[in-house]
Amino acid sequence: MAQEFQCPAKILTGDGSAQGLGAQAQALGVTRVVLVTDKILHEKTDSVSDAVACLKASGVAVEVFDDVEPDPLVNTARRSAEFAHRVAPNGIVGLGGGSPLDIAKATAAILANEAPLEQMWAWATFRSRPSR
Repeated sequence: MAQEFQCPAKILTGDGSAQGLGAQAQALGVTRVVLVTDKILHEKTDSVSDAVACLKASGVAVEVFDDVEPDPLVNTARRSAEFAHRVAPNGIVGLGGGSPLDIAKATAAILANEAPLEQMWAWATFRSRPSR
């Protein structure tokens, strides 16, 4: 049976990208975001605090989910979506490398669709990986 899900994404890259987040959020009508990242970027750099400050300066409420590990597990996507569900954002921001961006996209897909995660992804490829 055919399945359909929607996951719109806009990706900004490069130095200074975080400084443009507030304007991007305003242009999209976003007022509350979950920023998805990892602990290293959050704790060892100013990137997350800069992004949060820019969003807040533009009137956007921000909550940070920073529990993304390298090569994230499906369970991380579920935890991020549960976190986001409690926050009730109208925007998701992924900040960092591929893992945070993957989890941000998965979080947005889970929140925007009624289909279970297992139906949106090729579940068999994940079951073969040992859990951590």
